[in-house]
Parts: sequence; structure tokens; C-alpha cells
Amino acid sequence: MRVRRVFPVLLLLLSALHLMAATYAPSKLVFTGADQYKAADLTTVTGLTPGKQVTTEEIDAAMQKLVDTGLFSDMRYTVNGQALTFMLTPVAADQLLTARYKNFVWGPTASLRRWWKGGFRCSRALCPLPEP
Repeated sequence: MRVRRVFPVLLLLLSALHLMAATYAPSKLVFTGADQYKAADLTTVTGLTPGKQVTTEEIDAAMQKLVDTGLFSDMRYTVNGQALTFMLTPVAADQLLTARYKNFVWGPTASLRRWWKGGFRCSRALCPLPEP
């Protein structure tokens, strides 16, 4: 009699553990709704690698990193073996703020130029570099 009561509870606990430890190995990362941003840049922000095994906790952490950019007002995801798809809703452009710094110490100009040529996106009006 006692075994009949314990068995359903045990099954419920085991299924909950399976859901908590769910892992996926999506072959690609897809970002929809944010065409103004490069997928490579968004992938870098998430810290995820396509083809590498990922847990739901790591996906949640990646989504938090996207939230922390302040560029998105809403996001969701779906995942399967083929792709991890992030559905993003960008913040309205008039809600974004421009940050300007004076006398901000970055480092040597040569390393800034390499960074700039490496794909850093910023207008020259916001991020002027001194001429060589």
C-alpha cells in the first residue's frame, strides 16, 4: 500500500529533475526581430557557442546578458537540436541614450585603431580617434 503512494511521487520528482537538467546542442544561434544588430555581435554578448552543449540555466544567463545591454524590451527563446532562436523586441530608438565621456582613459591609440578596424560599431562623432 505504501509503495503505491511513493511511486507516483518518485516519478514526479524524477521528471522534475530531468527538466531542470535539460541540455541541448543547437547547431546554430538565430536572432529574430533585431535586424539592426549583427548576429555575430549578439552571439558574442550571449557567450554561447553554436554546436556546444548548453543547459537551460546557461540559456537563461545568456538572455540576462542580452537584457543587460538595455537594447531590448522583450525577449523569448525556443530551442531544439537544430537551432537556439532568440526572438527579440528592440527598445524604441528614442528610448536609447548616448553616452559621451571626456578624458576617459582607454589605452594606447594604436590598440584603439585595431579595435575600430575589427568591427567596433560607433559613429566617429561619438567615438573620435586622434589622427596619427
